[in-house]
Amino acid sequence: MNMDYAIAEGIKHTISHDVPGVILAYDIACQYSVNFRRRIREGPFLDIPASLPVLPAIGLFHVHGHQQSCYARFAPTFVRGIGKGDGEILETNWGVLNGISPMTRTMTLAHRSEVMDAHFADNNWKKMINMGQQVSINSFK
Repeated sequence: MNMDYAIAEGIKHTISHDVPGVILAYDIACQYSVNFRRRIREGPFLDIPASLPVLPAIGLFHVHGHQQSCYARFAPTFVRGIGKGDGEILETNWGVLNGISPMTRTMTLAHRSEVMDAHFADNNWKKMINMGQQVSINSFK
């Protein structure tokens, strides 16, 4: 119910009317998506447009741990509309953030949250300022 609510609220507050659909990239999308529409319909506080396509996908890192039948159905490589995405955007930060975990272990929850937030912001800033450089370098290869 909590995931359903988070997804429904996320869709409600971020989707404009001209968006053709939503890609739900989730580590267990193969099972989670089975009764997703029914749970939304029956949930008293859940609402997404009935006509909005919700396409389930499993990130490339996780889909290889599933049954072979999940690969063709849910790998981002084969889900129409994803393009070249790997579906693992959050996991790409962990390699950078693993280095600070020993430092944050003894912190209070509030302090840990602030430190993690600062590191996420720094990581995102570095990605953003290097984005143009990567695009221009890769454009001419």
